[in-house]
Amino acid sequence: MRSGGLTSLYRGWEAYAVRQFVWNGVFFGCIALSREVIVQQSAATNFVVGLLSGSLGTCLNNPMDVAKTRIQAQACATRPRFVLAVMVEILKTEGLRGWSRGLLPRLYRSAPGHGLLYMSFEFVSSKLRA
Repeated sequence: MRSGGLTSLYRGWEAYAVRQFVWNGVFFGCIALSREVIVQQSAATNFVVGLLSGSLGTCLNNPMDVAKTRIQAQACATRPRFVLAVMVEILKTEGLRGWSRGLLPRLYRSAPGHGLLYMSFEFVSSKLRA
């Protein structure tokens, strides 16, 4: 804040917004698809559906997350770059491996939470409908 001012707090907001857009689209898209495919829903199936849906979303939004982290880590004196430019640079210099940086720790941390999120949502929703 001292060198970048108040606007430095919002560095990387574009990358964050794109990342969240991708994750939510994938997560809720998979949830909607699973409701059509899975006839018998249970707590266990809801947990697995949430875990897989969220994990797929995390895998697909990881390039944006890597770009967001790099944008946020830039020195405040430099002008922040747009997420697409950073993603292209990462792909050119590091290849697909660069886009997957930090993916496994993110999955280990978030996958169980995605399962619990959807399982809890369905449980509470069923109680409210009853």
